[in-house]
Amino acid sequence: MIIIKLNKEINDTRNYFLRLLLGKKDNVSRDYAVIGNKRFDIYSMTYSDLSLPEVQRILRMKKGKLLESLNTEQNVLLTEYLVDKKPYYKRALLSSVIEFIKQVGEQLSVAVFDDYFFNCDEYNFLAKSVRAFTLVTSRIDLAEKFADEIYREYGLRVVIRQLSPISYFDLSLDFSGIKKDGSLNIIYRGESMLIYPDNKYFESDNDVLELMKHGVPIKCACAVLRDNNYMT
Repeated sequence: MIIIKLNKEINDTRNYFLRLLLGKKDNVSRDYAVIGNKRFDIYSMTYSDLSLPEVQRILRMKKGKLLESLNTEQNVLLTEYLVDKKPYYKRALLSSVIEFIKQVGEQLSVAVFDDYFFNCDEYNFLAKSVRAFTLVTSRIDLAEKFADEIYREYGLRVVIRQLSPISYFDLSLDFSGIKKDGSLNIIYRGESMLIYPDNKYFESDNDVLELMKHGVPIKCACAVLRDNNYMT
């Protein structure tokens, strides 16, 4: 993964001639850090350096692996290269849904619309908490493997579909509607409700704090560093 720190242009004559003397044609400096057993390549440069062929090559090679910055302008400029936090948001949202079902105090029929389904502990705990579970996804092979595991573990038959009406279920959620802040509207017995990702997924620890020192927002830092089992 990579971190880019964009700086203001260096226009003073002394630094310009110093770079020429050293044979350095740009303002790009390179470093790296190992945090949470993950390597992060760190590039400091000016805005104009982004157009350099070498920088463009790095961005293309690392597309989807660039960490967000506290610099909003930089995030907008490099949006297509940023890491996708949605998989982590989905886990945190599933945790919030499980907590909501606990508060309701009864087993519900639940449908999850997740075109980019992947199995995780949160899905297993959700299946354990419901009366009926329908998974609507195009990833049929992965979903069927998940359904087999759930049946062996809990005796619950997960229904796999590629299309399904939302109104058939006590509670339904469609992950295609995740907002930028990670929130999501769910439908509970015909009423729309806004839920937020479980806060415990965004609590800092030493690794998160270390990554934040490089200008990475806490939510992005948590998303790239953590694969904890929060459901135990």
